[in-house]
Amino acid sequence: RPANSGPAAAGSGPASGPAFDIRPIEQTFASTTKVILGKEMGPMEKFLPMLNRRTRKIREIRTSFGGKAYCTDVLMFPYVTPSRLVNNEESQALGERHIALLEGESPALAELLKKISPVLFLRAEFHEGQNSNCAVGQVFYNVSNIYSVYDATLAKNCAYSTMAFHAEAVFGSWRAIHSRFCINCHDCHGLTACMEMDGCANCSSSMFCHNCENLDQCMFCFNEKGMRY
Repeated sequence: RPANSGPAAAGSGPASGPAFDIRPIEQTFASTTKVILGKEMGPMEKFLPMLNRRTRKIREIRTSFGGKAYCTDVLMFPYVTPSRLVNNEESQALGERHIALLEGESPALAELLKKISPVLFLRAEFHEGQNSNCAVGQVFYNVSNIYSVYDATLAKNCAYSTMAFHAEAVFGSWRAIHSRFCINCHDCHGLTACMEMDGCANCSSSMFCHNCENLDQCMFCFNEKGMRY
């Protein structure tokens, strides 16, 4: 199939709209560093080696129909043939295609694959809900001011993370949930003003801790609960 055939006319790239503005995210990063470290730092680009240390790289790809999409090596995507990936607009056009099987028909696997080939594609991007000022990511759901985040869901002012769920001002993190003003926090829930935390929950103003719960203003703690200072 030529690169410009199929549903590409319905959307060979992202829909046109307001230009992306990185400035609100840069300002939030500076504010987050001040909350955590007492001093504003930036720009984010200066700290990319640290922020990207444990997150998955988001790469730009060309879809089967010549459109542009973003993809990350998580879930099933490393195992999908790139030529079978489509972006948001292309998936909508493909949704109008239908393959009918006759009642009682039981084709052999090879024949079935040939029959469903025209609709056998995987949607690479899921941009749903009300989103504003977002760029470079696969999943955006009701978010604002998001850059280079694989999955941002009900989040705002986040960047360079793999998953940010119900999060605000999260940077360089892998799976930060219900957290805010955090840098490099991984597999964490309910954190506020934390940095370099792993497997922790309901902590605030803490750094360099692992497998801890309910810490306040702590550093270098492992397997602790309910500690302060």
